[in-house]
Formats: sequence, C-alpha cells, structure tokens
Amino acid sequence: MSALLGTTVFTSLQHADVAWVKTLMVVLSVSMIALTSLQTFFKYSERAERHKTAAVQIGEVRRELEQKLQFGPVDEAFAKAIREKWDAADRQAPTFPPGLYERVETLRRNPLQKPSGGGA
Repeated sequence: MSALLGTTVFTSLQHADVAWVKTLMVVLSVSMIALTSLQTFFKYSERAERHKTAAVQIGEVRRELEQKLQFGPVDEAFAKAIREKWDAADRQAPTFPPGLYERVETLRRNPLQKPSGGGA
C-alpha cells in the first residue's frame, strides 16, 4: 500500500517545478515505507494480541479464585487446579523486555527518580 502511494506521488511530482516539494515527498515516502517495514518486523499487532489473550486468561483464573474464596473452602485440589491454569496462561503470555521490571520497581519506590537506561 505504501509503495503504491509512493509510486503515485513520484509520478505526479515529476512534472512539478518546486524542488523542495519533490524532496519533501521523497523523504516522507521513504519514511513511510521504513516505518511500515519496522512495524511488520516487530509484529506489534501480534504482540498486542498475545498480551490481550494472556490478560483474558489470567482474568478468568482471578475470577474463579475470587468466587471460590467468597463462596467455598479452598482445598488442595482446587489450589492445584488454579496453579495449573495460572501456569498455562503464564506460558502463553509474552515476556517483557529485560530490565523493564527493574525500572518499574525503581519508579514505584521513588517516583521522583528518573529511570536509567533506554526505552522499552
């Protein structure tokens, strides 16, 4: 899609007399192609879907546990079943980048301190 747009812009601007407009359109088109490629490479939509699935699974486990704590006794069999469901959801969940947890904990302990390291 972005390649088609870039080709259309280049074709229409070949007859333009303003050089800076041509340059701007070339830079914008190349930037759009590069950003689209990065988005595909890093699979952001797939990663977001995996986070959503994990959140739903953990939410189901949490609600089941809350219901059991509210209305019935928690025995060893129930605790084992909940642990297995939690572990299954955790195995499917995406991992966080290294160092992210430490930066969050640092901010939580001292909100005025600026986090060190690069972005996550």
